[in-house]
Amino acid sequence: MNAKTLKCASNFINALSTCCDELTTKERIVIFNLLSGLSQKLVGIRHPVLNVRLVEANLVFNNDFGAESITLSEDCALKKSIRKEGLTMPIVVGQCSGKSGYTVTDGAHRMEIIKSEPDIRESLANHIPVVIINNMKDSTAHSIKDHAVG
Repeated sequence: MNAKTLKCASNFINALSTCCDELTTKERIVIFNLLSGLSQKLVGIRHPVLNVRLVEANLVFNNDFGAESITLSEDCALKKSIRKEGLTMPIVVGQCSGKSGYTVTDGAHRMEIIKSEPDIRESLANHIPVVIINNMKDSTAHSIKDHAVG
């Protein structure tokens, strides 16, 4: 990267950071999603994890094949961890077929906690951090679920 391009990028980032206080939460989320996509494009690595999006919680739905059950103590530990450390991994989703929104393929328990716990939902501005797997078929979703760890 030449010095002129680097200076331009630096000026853009500085200008954006100075106006953050004037932006609404909705505007910040739109900019975050744009920057996430730009960041993935910038590094030139096409792995979905490099493009985390914030999606309205009401647009994220559980899948039809269901999540593995967890014990009450595991559920409490997960809630405690999210409250203490924050959400550390995005939810993996695919585009819903036949309706708008996204279907969870990995992270159903975390998604349910975000939706059901008011303090956690509010801490995420009623949004869920997701990684979107495009053009996912049911067989792919089952494969992701079967091989997911954690």
